[in-house]
Amino acid sequence: MPKYGTARARGFQIFLPLIQFALVVSIAVYLAAIRVAFDRRNRRTWEQMIMRLDPGPGRLTTFRNAGILLEMIDHACQADGKIDASLAEALRREAMRVRLAAVLGSAPLA
Repeated sequence: MPKYGTARARGFQIFLPLIQFALVVSIAVYLAAIRVAFDRRNRRTWEQMIMRLDPGPGRLTTFRNAGILLEMIDHACQADGKIDASLAEALRREAMRVRLAAVLGSAPLA
C-alpha cells in the first residue's frame, strides 16, 4: 500500500528551505532599502526640505508636512547644536500630535 503522506511531507521538506531563503533575502532587501532611505534623508539640505513642503489642503498633505517638520528639527539640532533642547522637544511633540491627528482623523488639526 503506497504511503501518500510521506511523499507530500518530503516535498514540503524540500520546499521549506526555499521559503526560508526567500524570506531572508526579502528581509535583507527591505533593510537595505531602509538604510538607503535614511542615508538619503540625512544628506538633504535645508533648501531641499523646504522644496518638499506641500501647501495644498488635506490630511495626507498635513501628515507629510509634519514629517518634513520632524526632519527640519533634526537637521537644525545636528547642524547647529545651538537650538534649545526643550524647544526642539516641544516641536517634535507637536509634529507627532499633528501626524497622529491626521491618521486618526478624529482631532482637529488647527
